Amino acid sequence: MPVSIAWRVRQAATGTAIGATLLLFFGFVHLARPTGTDLFSQAWLVVYYALRIGGVASAAIAVWLWIGHRPALIVDAVVAVALGAIFVLCGLAMLFDGGEVFQSAIIVICGGSFASSGLRNWRVFFQMSGPLRSPTTVAPPAL
Repeated sequence: MPVSIAWRVRQAATGTAIGATLLLFFGFVHLARPTGTDLFSQAWLVVYYALRIGGVASAAIAVWLWIGHRPALIVDAVVAVALGAIFVLCGLAMLFDGGEVFQSAIIVICGGSFASSGLRNWRVFFQMSGPLRSPTTVAPPAL
Protein backbone atom coordinates (compact mmCIF):
# COMPACT_ATOMS: atom_id res chain seq x y z
CA MET A 1 0.00 0.00 0.00
CA PRO A 2 1.47 3.38 -0.98
CA VAL A 3 2.40 5.84 1.73
CA SER A 4 1.77 9.56 1.31
CA ILE A 5 4.62 12.04 1.58
CA ALA A 6 2.73 13.98 4.26
CA TRP A 7 2.42 10.82 6.37
CA ARG A 8 6.17 10.14 6.07
CA VAL A 9 6.93 13.72 7.11
CA ARG A 10 4.52 13.51 10.07
CA GLN A 11 6.44 10.49 11.38
CA ALA A 12 9.36 12.77 12.24
CA ALA A 13 7.17 15.20 14.23
CA THR A 14 6.97 13.05 17.38
CA GLY A 15 10.73 12.74 17.85
CA THR A 16 11.24 16.42 17.17
CA ALA A 17 8.49 17.35 19.64
CA ILE A 18 10.04 15.16 22.35
CA GLY A 19 13.43 16.75 21.73
CA ALA A 20 11.88 20.23 21.82
CA THR A 21 10.16 19.45 25.12
CA LEU A 22 13.42 18.35 26.73
CA LEU A 23 15.34 21.32 25.34
CA LEU A 24 12.71 23.77 26.56
CA PHE A 25 12.46 22.13 29.98
CA PHE A 26 16.19 22.24 30.65
CA GLY A 27 16.69 25.60 28.94
CA PHE A 28 13.90 27.53 30.64
CA VAL A 29 12.84 25.65 33.77
CA HIS A 30 15.65 23.55 35.13
CA LEU A 31 18.95 25.35 34.54
CA ALA A 32 20.25 28.67 35.78
CA ARG A 33 22.34 30.93 33.55
CA PRO A 34 26.00 30.08 34.13
CA THR A 35 28.57 32.69 35.10
CA GLY A 36 32.34 32.67 34.94
CA THR A 37 35.11 33.18 32.44
CA ASP A 38 36.75 29.75 32.39
CA LEU A 39 36.28 27.34 29.47
CA PHE A 40 33.77 25.23 31.41
CA SER A 41 31.53 28.22 32.15
CA GLN A 42 31.73 29.51 28.60
CA ALA A 43 30.88 26.08 27.15
CA TRP A 44 28.01 25.77 29.61
CA LEU A 45 26.76 29.22 28.53
CA VAL A 46 26.72 28.06 24.90
CA VAL A 47 24.76 24.93 25.92
CA TYR A 48 22.37 27.09 27.95
CA TYR A 49 21.49 29.26 24.97
CA ALA A 50 21.46 26.30 22.56
CA LEU A 51 18.85 24.67 24.79
CA ARG A 52 16.66 27.76 24.73
CA ILE A 53 17.01 28.72 21.06
CA GLY A 54 17.06 25.11 19.87
CA GLY A 55 13.99 24.30 21.95
CA VAL A 56 11.94 27.09 20.44
CA ALA A 57 13.16 26.24 16.93
CA SER A 58 12.48 22.52 17.41
CA ALA A 59 8.97 23.20 18.70
CA ALA A 60 8.18 25.29 15.63
CA ILE A 61 9.68 22.64 13.35
CA ALA A 62 7.65 19.90 15.08
CA VAL A 63 4.45 21.79 14.25
CA TRP A 64 5.62 22.25 10.67
CA LEU A 65 6.42 18.53 10.41
CA TRP A 66 3.03 17.61 11.86
CA ILE A 67 1.38 19.69 9.11
CA GLY A 68 3.19 17.43 6.65
CA HIS A 69 5.36 19.77 4.59
CA ARG A 70 8.37 17.99 3.14
CA PRO A 71 10.81 20.97 3.41
CA ALA A 72 10.40 20.79 7.20
CA LEU A 73 12.50 17.59 7.12
CA ILE A 74 15.53 19.38 5.75
CA VAL A 75 15.13 22.31 8.16
CA ASP A 76 14.82 19.84 11.05
CA ALA A 77 17.92 18.03 9.79
CA VAL A 78 20.01 21.21 9.71
CA VAL A 79 18.86 22.38 13.16
CA ALA A 80 19.29 18.94 14.75
CA VAL A 81 22.80 18.43 13.32
CA ALA A 82 23.80 21.95 14.42
CA LEU A 83 22.49 21.32 17.95
CA GLY A 84 24.23 17.95 18.00
CA ALA A 85 27.55 19.49 17.01
CA ILE A 86 27.18 22.24 19.63
CA PHE A 87 26.40 19.73 22.37
CA VAL A 88 29.23 17.37 21.44
CA LEU A 89 31.84 20.14 21.20
CA CYS A 90 30.70 21.87 24.39
CA GLY A 91 30.46 18.58 26.29
CA LEU A 92 34.01 17.71 25.31
CA ALA A 93 35.23 21.21 26.23
CA MET A 94 33.53 20.92 29.61
CA LEU A 95 35.11 17.52 30.17
CA PHE A 96 38.62 18.74 29.31
CA ASP A 97 38.25 21.76 31.59
CA GLY A 98 37.50 19.71 34.68
CA GLY A 99 33.77 19.16 34.37
CA GLU A 100 32.05 16.13 35.82
CA VAL A 101 32.45 13.09 33.59
CA PHE A 102 28.79 12.07 33.93
CA GLN A 103 27.43 15.52 33.06
CA SER A 104 29.79 15.93 30.12
CA ALA A 105 28.99 12.41 28.86
CA ILE A 106 25.24 13.12 28.98
CA ILE A 107 25.72 16.30 26.93
CA VAL A 108 27.89 14.46 24.38
CA ILE A 109 25.43 11.55 24.13
CA CYS A 110 22.49 13.93 23.66
CA GLY A 111 24.48 15.74 20.98
CA GLY A 112 25.08 12.47 19.17
CA SER A 113 21.39 11.66 19.40
CA PHE A 114 20.39 15.01 17.89
CA ALA A 115 22.95 14.66 15.09
CA SER A 116 21.77 11.12 14.33
CA SER A 117 18.15 12.28 14.15
CA GLY A 118 19.11 15.10 11.81
CA LEU A 119 21.04 12.80 9.49
CA ARG A 120 18.12 10.36 9.42
CA ASN A 121 15.70 13.14 8.38
CA TRP A 122 18.21 14.29 5.77
CA ARG A 123 18.21 10.79 4.23
CA VAL A 124 14.40 10.52 4.35
CA PHE A 125 14.07 13.90 2.63
CA PHE A 126 16.25 12.84 -0.29
CA GLN A 127 14.79 9.32 -0.53
CA MET A 128 11.36 10.73 -1.29
CA SER A 129 10.78 11.21 -4.98
CA GLY A 130 8.75 13.88 -6.71
CA PRO A 131 8.39 17.61 -6.29
CA LEU A 132 8.42 19.27 -2.88
CA ARG A 133 4.65 19.77 -2.57
CA SER A 134 3.52 16.64 -4.36
CA PRO A 135 0.21 15.27 -3.05
CA THR A 136 0.99 11.97 -4.74
CA THR A 137 2.01 8.85 -2.91
CA VAL A 138 5.29 6.99 -2.94
CA ALA A 139 6.06 3.44 -2.04
CA PRO A 140 7.93 2.88 1.21
CA PRO A 141 11.64 2.12 0.77
CA ALA A 142 12.60 -1.50 0.32
CA LEU A 143 14.16 -3.12 3.34
